[in-house]
Amino acid sequence: MIVFLFFSILQKWSVIGKLPYRVKTTLVGFWNGWLYFTSGQRDKGPDDPSPKKVIGDLWRTKLKLSRD
Repeated sequence: MIVFLFFSILQKWSVIGKLPYRVKTTLVGFWNGWLYFTSGQRDKGPDDPSPKKVIGDLWRTKLKLSRD
């Protein structure tokens, strides 16, 4: 899974890293000033893409969007 960063002023995406495993069904949402990120299901490893455990983690950060 690749991790992207969006530069809102430039309206461009940049690759800033990647996770050491693949994840299915990544979800991102923005609501009431908060950016939420959760992930889905990991695979068994680099040589075996079959499903492993479901990840139940959720991260959030306050995000201020402005048009300066």
